[in-house]
Amino acid sequence: MRRVTLDLDGVGYQEAMRVIRLVMRCEHSRDVRFRDSAGCNGFHIWFRCSLDSCDACRMVFDDPGRWDLDLDRPRVTGDVLWDVKVYRKAGHMIRLEAGDWHEGVE
Repeated sequence: MRRVTLDLDGVGYQEAMRVIRLVMRCEHSRDVRFRDSAGCNGFHIWFRCSLDSCDACRMVFDDPGRWDLDLDRPRVTGDVLWDVKVYRKAGHMIRLEAGDWHEGVE
């Protein structure tokens, strides 16, 4: 079983739940979890997939820029979600943390 992550940017709660339900319907997915993203602009989804060579969920649901960058990376260094996002705004450092992981659909 390999770990798969999805970064859903710019989607609301209802859309994220729709994606989670679709992922959970797949006979190859297990242990589906989700959380608010560190940037507070979407959701992270994490699950296990029994198919090592299948990237269908990432191709359909993942942030397209993230997916495109991961195509040029070794698999072990891609498919990463950040717990913390730090950036500078108006001369101040802003630190945002991702939410807690939740199992399945709420």
